[in-house]
Order: sequence, then C-alpha cells, then structure tokens
Amino acid sequence: MNDSSALPEYDQSLRDYVRVIFRQKFIVLTSILVIMIVVILGLKFDTPKYEASVQMLISGEKQVDSPYYKELITTQDDEINQTQSAIVTSTPVLGRVVDALHLDKRPSDYERAFASPLKRAFLDLEVKMDQTHMEKLSAAQQITYNYQQAIDELRTNIKVDPVKDTNIFTISVKDYNPASATIIANVISRAYVIYDLEQQMAELQQKYGDQHPMVVQLQDSIKHMTALLSGQPISDEEALGTASVKIIEQASIPLKPIGSSKKLIALAVLFASIFMGFFLAFLFEYMDQTIKSPKDVEKVLGVPLFGTVPIVRSIKRDLKEVALCNNMVFRNLANQLRLMMTVKSFKTVMVTASARHEGTSTLVANLGIYAAQGEAKKVLVIDANFHHPAMSNIFDVSDSPGFVDVLTEQASLEKAIICVQPTLFVLPASKTTINPLIFLDSPKTRAILEKLKSQFDLILIDCVDLNSTQEACLLAPLVDKIIFVVSENQTRRPVALRALENLKEHKASILGAILNKRTYPIPKFIYNRV
Repeated sequence: MNDSSALPEYDQSLRDYVRVIFRQKFIVLTSILVIMIVVILGLKFDTPKYEASVQMLISGEKQVDSPYYKELITTQDDEINQTQSAIVTSTPVLGRVVDALHLDKRPSDYERAFASPLKRAFLDLEVKMDQTHMEKLSAAQQITYNYQQAIDELRTNIKVDPVKDTNIFTISVKDYNPASATIIANVISRAYVIYDLEQQMAELQQKYGDQHPMVVQLQDSIKHMTALLSGQPISDEEALGTASVKIIEQASIPLKPIGSSKKLIALAVLFASIFMGFFLAFLFEYMDQTIKSPKDVEKVLGVPLFGTVPIVRSIKRDLKEVALCNNMVFRNLANQLRLMMTVKSFKTVMVTASARHEGTSTLVANLGIYAAQGEAKKVLVIDANFHHPAMSNIFDVSDSPGFVDVLTEQASLEKAIICVQPTLFVLPASKTTINPLIFLDSPKTRAILEKLKSQFDLILIDCVDLNSTQEACLLAPLVDKIIFVVSENQTRRPVALRALENLKEHKASILGAILNKRTYPIPKFIYNRV
C-alpha cells in the first residue's frame, strides 16, 4: 500500500460539487422544506399591522414662564425626547385615549377579524383561557382589568421617535385596522396637547387662582380639544392651538402594512434555505467517512482502481440474475482481468473485502462467468468464505464435498471440483466444525493452489471479512494478486485502510480495488453539462 504522501492529488471540479448536492439531496430538500414550513407558519401567525404617525413640535410658546418649561428649553435633546416619550405613553394620556375611543370595550378577539384562519384557531384558544380567568373576577374587577389591559395593549403599539437636530418628534401607532391606527394616533396627539394645557393651567392656578383670565382661557382650550378626541381631522389652527406642544402634521390613513412584503420574505427565505441546504449537504459530506467515489479509492486508499460496478435496484435476489443486469459491466471487468493476466503473468486472484456485505461473492461469480467466455479459458471459482459460503447457492450445486474436504484429505480435488459450464468450474467451501485457520496455515494449501494453477488458466478465490477473520490474510501470500472490494457510501475509510494494512503485513500484492454498488446521483442531462 502506498505511503499517504505519494497518493495522487485531485482538483475538485464543478461536477464533484454538483455530485455532493445530488448525493445529499435528501438533506437539501429536507432543510428547505423544514425552513419554508416554519417561516410560512410564522408569516401566517403574523397578522399585518398598519402604522399611522403624527408629528409634534415641543418648543411652542408658553402661557406662563415656569421652571417646568424652562427645563424643556435648556435640557439636552436626548433627555427631552425621553421625557416626551414617557409623557406620551403615561397613564394619564393613554387613559384619556382609552376613555375617548372606548378601547376597553373592544372584544378580546379583536385581532381575529384580521388574522389568518390558522391564527384564528390560536386566538380562539386564547379567548377561552381569558374567559376562564375573567369568570373568577367580580364585575368591578373585570372593568378594572379590561381598562388596564387596554392601556397596556395601547402602550405596546406606540413608538415615539425624535427627528434629528430638531424639536420635532413623531408619535407612531400600530393597529390591525389602518383607519383605527389613524384615529388612535390623532387622539393620542390631542390627549398629549390636553395634558400639556393642564400642566400650564395648574401652574397658573397656583399663581393667580381659578378666576384669572389666562386660567379661564386654558380651561376653554382644554374643553375644545377634549371635544376633538373623536380622532377626525381638525383644522391647522386647532392643531397648533395655545399649548407649548403643537400638532404640526396629523396622521393620515396608511395604505400598506408595516414590514416587508410576505412574498418577498418568503422568496428571501427560500434562497436562504437553499443556501442552508447546500451548507448542510457539504457538512454531512465532510463528516461522512465512507468511500464515495472512484477518486476516493485511489486518493484515500492509495490503490489503483480496477473498476466499478453500479448498484442494482431490484427486488430480485438471485445473484445470477444480477449478473445479467450488468452483463457489460462484468464483461468489461473480465476483459480487463484477462489483459492484466497477459501483461503481469498471474493466475490466482483472491477477491476480498473488509466486511461481509461488500458483495464479493456476486463479483467473483460474475467475473468467473464472463472470464470463462473468452478465448476458451478454463476458470475455477473457489469459495474460501468458510463462515458464510455462497457459491453453492449461486451456481445451484452441492456444497459437499468441497474445499474443506480437500484440505482435510477427505476428498480429492477431482471429486470436489464441479463443472457448471464447459470452461467454468466451481470448488464450493463445504461445511466444517473445525477452525479453517488450521488448514490454511499449512504447506498443503500452497501445494493445492500450485496444482490447480497447472490445471486452470484463471483461479478466482472468494474470501471476505478481513477485519473479523484471518482466512484472507493467510491466503494473501499464497495467491498472485488480490482485488479489494469496497462499497460506495457503505465502506468506512478507516475500516478499509485497516484491512489493507493487514494485507500489506502479510506481503499481499494488490492488483486493484473495485468500487461496488456505485451510484450516479447526478441526472444525465445535468451530468453531461457540468
């Protein structure tokens, strides 16, 4: 086996990357499907909201010169914005809005009329839970609870943002109904103005008493603005008013819900999920320690590739029928084997693998069938798979006497060898309760093989399970060449390397490796273009 430093290097081509994607297509499709389902469900649960905004000015003229208003002029912008945000979302302001628009009388399933059918089912469950809670409260407690719930809900849907380098800030309100969002935004701005007027009136009352003309004027302004809490548009003169904060732009009905389009979100997530699927495909490919391609055979195992055998997706279990399904594949392998025999002058070839289920028995039988068809070669197939013999079933012959009987001198070679075709012969394994290692580890085995080499042009030996049994290692120095079988996506690299190391320690001569059960994940029309 070659040193790892001498292994051939391969550049990754586009076809290699495409092969990874198609080989891991289940991972790719599953990740795309899961991500898209989660996102679509999330979008279905997200009821669209509309946002209406009002612009306010906080540097208007004051009716009275008091410390409260001086602070508004001298305080830093950030502090002003935080102060105004706190005032806008305070209970006195929001309570006036709730009272004016009767928001506490809204049904608990207000969102239901605007939600998707999937979200409605969830909302119905929430309503039932809320009703269960309300039944435990008294009538007065229910009124208080609904009122506080309305204020809290309104507070979560309000946002106050400053306009940079100005004394202007915006009050934005979100609601499922665009008209309701507009009305609430306008009412909040007017409730805020009323709050400011009340602050001014309180200052004047402390200074001049209730009958002062300016106090009376402010009372009239408060009554007039209170009458406008319906949320309908008002004139610019009424909007500017006499308060220190002024409405400079009233809310208008928003035409589109806030946030990105759900279709755009779904499209963006689709591309992201495809990318994630590709990432997971390459991650799983990197983590997979099995032999996956002919390149792996030469690059990882360091042995020449003798050939590949495609996987047969059939419910038929008869191995001779499998041979008929791949007649060109095995015919080419047999022709290649005969050519190498001529060039390298060998007769005995052992086909082995690291584990039982690599398909060596099928390969040996089919190689024997097609090798015997060329140039009247006499081919012998020996079943040295003593623990799990298969040749007697494949060729439908008796398993007794067999190879074990020859080794124990209970039968002659002539009686044990069975002719299945004019130029094809089989030596089955037979059955024994004695450890076969005793027979193989003796000069008699070498003598038998030498005798067979004088009678046959090619001898194929089936002997597997290198990592569990020692038969293949004992036979390795007695045969001319060894073909090592690995299965695509099944044989693990460390296991195969350990098996080859065992053969190397027993002075085995590796002819090459066969990649069995090979798949072609890339569709042909794509394969021809990459």
